[in-house]
Amino acid sequence: MNRDKAIKLAVAIAAVAVIVTVEFAVMGGDHRPVGPGDVEHRGGEAMRIRAELPDADFFYVLTTCRSCEPANDRVRELQKAHPELKFVWAHPKMVKLTVLMEVLGDSYGIEEADRRLIRPVLYGPGRFWQGVPEVKNARIEGWLDGPRPYERLDSSWDWLRQGQAHILARLQRFQWYAVGLFGLIDGINPCAISTIIFLLSYLTLAGLKKDSLKVGLLFALGCFVCYFLIGLGLWHVSTMAVGAVWGRRILYPLIAFVTIVVAVLAFVELSQLLGGAVSETVLKLPRNWLLGVHQAIRRVVRAEHVLALAAPVGVLVTLIEFGCTGQVYLPTITYVASLPGQRLIAVPLLLVYNIAFIIPLLAVIIGHHVTAGKLAKPRPPVQLKFVRLAEGILLAAIGAFMLWATFHAWTT
Repeated sequence: MNRDKAIKLAVAIAAVAVIVTVEFAVMGGDHRPVGPGDVEHRGGEAMRIRAELPDADFFYVLTTCRSCEPANDRVRELQKAHPELKFVWAHPKMVKLTVLMEVLGDSYGIEEADRRLIRPVLYGPGRFWQGVPEVKNARIEGWLDGPRPYERLDSSWDWLRQGQAHILARLQRFQWYAVGLFGLIDGINPCAISTIIFLLSYLTLAGLKKDSLKVGLLFALGCFVCYFLIGLGLWHVSTMAVGAVWGRRILYPLIAFVTIVVAVLAFVELSQLLGGAVSETVLKLPRNWLLGVHQAIRRVVRAEHVLALAAPVGVLVTLIEFGCTGQVYLPTITYVASLPGQRLIAVPLLLVYNIAFIIPLLAVIIGHHVTAGKLAKPRPPVQLKFVRLAEGILLAAIGAFMLWATFHAWTT
């Protein structure tokens, strides 16, 4: 399959997947917030609350009393009147109200004697409303400044009846392994390896072999710092987008589309590599771009300033090649940003990703230093077919998750 056909196939598959998901959500989804009789699967409901609450502006523990329904109606009115704000509803069966009031009482400055266990309760940034009379007459204007409910909870989930809590705990632990694995796969990307291979080969041929290890490590440091800062920027944009209803409805389908396209292209190239055919992949920078990077290295890397320029060259190369390496980075950031409670651990997760990202780079650098003189040139640490297989599987998994997130974004 040639390049154009592969692109058309990938775009068609991704477009159909996203359109069908959105259409199914719009036509068949239930757009009503969780109501009095809606807790059938506590494990799933707990996962929904954990996923949505970290970005919520308001948290509402509803009432199941039929005569108290005006309070629920008022919150629906507020939700409809302020689509830019995110409201998360919770059934009282999912909440340990005693524990919740204990945690939030201190944050809102509520005296012990006034911490009543009365439903419904609407928690907002500036204040909370408790009981039917307060909630059904709630006005949120002037109360939008202050910490969000999740921030006031200080990452505590002790108040949530989690159902299958052990599964949720495993998912929380798995995300660290997943982020590290995504970073490792991203780092093995030929786009990230090709320039350092060229740089080390050029240093050897230019008689600067003794400086190659230092140059390589400084180059890797430049890549790490630049990629980490790019990640912080993308994380900030992603968290802002997923914090609003329409942000999620636009961002999730877009990321799902891009991720599925890249996953299909990875599998197409894998089939070409396994069949012995010449790969016409689009998962790389244009050849003239790569030649331009190589020419720039030849022009600026000289013996007198080779160490001083190693890190800046790493930064420049990272910026240029982000169009290639970002195929994994951007979907991963969006995926993790949509998981519960990730805003508070953004920096550690990005550090894990970026440390994993430069491991293959360091393997090439150290391998070249150890075997200098024995090999004609440094080689990539992993064959391309294995890289494409891992990319295809991981991106297909992220794409499936983003389709699931798209469905829920369009049904809430």
